[in-house]
Formats: sequence, C-alpha cells, structure tokens
Amino acid sequence: MIEIKYITFFSILIIFNLILIYKYKFISEVFKIYDRPDQSRKLHKSPVPLIGGLILLINLLIYIGFEFIFINKVYLPGTYYLDNLFLSSNKSIASFLFCITLLFFLGYFDDKYDLDPFKKLLVLFLIFYIFFKLDSSLIINKINLTFVSYSIEISELGFVFSLFLSLIFLNSINMYDGIDGQVGLLSLNIFIFFLLNNFMTMFSILLIISLLFFLFLNLRGKIFMGDSGCYVLSFIMIYFFLRFYNFELIKLDEAFLFFFLPVIDTLRLFVIRIFTSGQPWKADAEHMHHLISKKFNLDIALFSQYIFTLCLILLVVYTDINNLFLIFIATLIYFVCFFKLKKN
Repeated sequence: MIEIKYITFFSILIIFNLILIYKYKFISEVFKIYDRPDQSRKLHKSPVPLIGGLILLINLLIYIGFEFIFINKVYLPGTYYLDNLFLSSNKSIASFLFCITLLFFLGYFDDKYDLDPFKKLLVLFLIFYIFFKLDSSLIINKINLTFVSYSIEISELGFVFSLFLSLIFLNSINMYDGIDGQVGLLSLNIFIFFLLNNFMTMFSILLIISLLFFLFLNLRGKIFMGDSGCYVLSFIMIYFFLRFYNFELIKLDEAFLFFFLPVIDTLRLFVIRIFTSGQPWKADAEHMHHLISKKFNLDIALFSQYIFTLCLILLVVYTDINNLFLIFIATLIYFVCFFKLKKN
C-alpha cells in the first residue's frame, strides 16, 4: 500500500500540474518556443507552444528532489524498490540527471533554432556515449529473445549495441511525434505497463500524472511535445527498458513489439530517403500518420495507430503467441497498409 507521504506528494503534484496547464500560455511566453505552421507537413494554422518537455522535466526534478530530501528510500514490500533501480547511487542519479538535462537543452535549441540534423546526431551520440560510460549497468551484454532458448553473448559489442539501439529508439519516437496525442498515448501505455508490473512504481505514477496533464492540452492542439519533450520522454523509456531488460524481465523482441510502429516507420523512411535523396534526416510528409490522415483524417490516423500498438502490447503481455510470428504479421499488415495508402 502506498504510504501517506506519497499520497500527499502526488496530491500536491496534481495541484501543481493544474497550475501549469492553466498558465501554459504564460510559460510559453517566457520560453518563447513555438511550432510554426508551414505549407506542407504541418497541419496546424497558428503557432503552438512546444513545452511538453518542460512540463515533464519540471515534474521529474520535483520528484527527485522529494525523494532525496524527504524520503531517500522507497518502502514497498513485494515490489522492486525504486532506490535499487533508479536511486541506487549518487553516480547513477547524477548521470541520469546530467544526460536528461543535456537532451532537454539539445531539444530546446533544436525547437528554437532548427539545428543541423547531422550535428545534432553527433551530439546525441556523445550524450549517450557519456551516459553508458557513467552507468555501465545499463549496457546490454547479451541478447535474449523469446523464440531462442539461449542467450547470445555480445559482451565486447554491448556498449556499441546499446548506444546504437538508444539512438534508433530516440529518433524513432521523435519522428513518431507527428500528430496530437500520438507519442503521449503510446508513452502512457508503456508506463501503465510498468506500473502494473510493480517496476519503478512511484516513478511510473509520476510519469502517468505528467502525461495525463500534457495530453489534456495536447489532444486539443494547445501544446506540442517538441524535440525537447520527445528527447526527455525517450530517454526515460530507454532507461526503464534497459533496467527491465537487464533484470531479465523482458526480452528484446517483446520490447521491439511495444514500439513496433515508431521503429518500423523510421526504418522505412530512412531507407527510402537514402535511395531517393541521400538525406535520411530530411523531413517529409511520408510518415504513416501523414498517409492515413490524407486518406481519412487525423482522428482516424491517431485512433488506428493507437489501437494497432495497443493490440501488439496486449498480445505480447497476455498471450503465448510466438513473437517472431507477431513481428512477421505486424510487418505484413504495416506494408500492406502502406502500399494501399500510397496507391490511393
């Protein structure tokens, strides 16, 4: 049972978030970061504040301050203790805060000044390089798959493999953030999953609260996540899944199915862009959500992709269907839909 001090804290946090969303216009004016409409990819007609990352970061910093000052240890019998997984040492929490702050400011300046994609990738590489150097416990040293009965040891390549996967995942989530609610709803499902599995419980509750308040404005087109928000959110999910994976509580193919749509869409776009223009980072209107919304509308694009992702997660968690078969079927459905939409 959650202790009274946490109930009190989260009650205060909810009130604080109510103030944040009530004053979102004032916050936007202070930081002056907006997503301005164009004539091709962007569908909104007036500038929209990019403060989703700021809301997440503020909530996160308040929570960590609360943990250090008032709690310092989480007592939840029968669960994986937060302090063993997140606040396990001053070094781990320092590396987490250092890297997530760097990612936030990188995203902030990208939102504000539209940084060069290649230079941005180099900075992202450097941030993750520092992160894995500071916290080697997150490095994947062996590949575990549900449809393979043995582990594939990659200890010497684990650092590079972990860094590469993190970069792909972060960019996939960032590119998936194309319509209101898409990244927020996907992330909400993920943290609900962790909460139901008693994994970093309090941290999960914090993120669920933050995302619900963000979605209240985002689904109405009032604020966007922005690169700063996507980087912060992606980094947190990377942290969660690496911890979860290294505790052997999830396999690599299961994690892939959780994020099938963002990853497969990004890989498709990268391949097509490399062969057509030689510029994999060049923005276009060829994402799956663009294709669906052109054929139908934004609501159908959001709903169809959300249901598809939710079904994959539920199939992974609650059925014994072979995940290799699930990946094949999901890939088949994705490309059938893609070619059908392109043809029309």
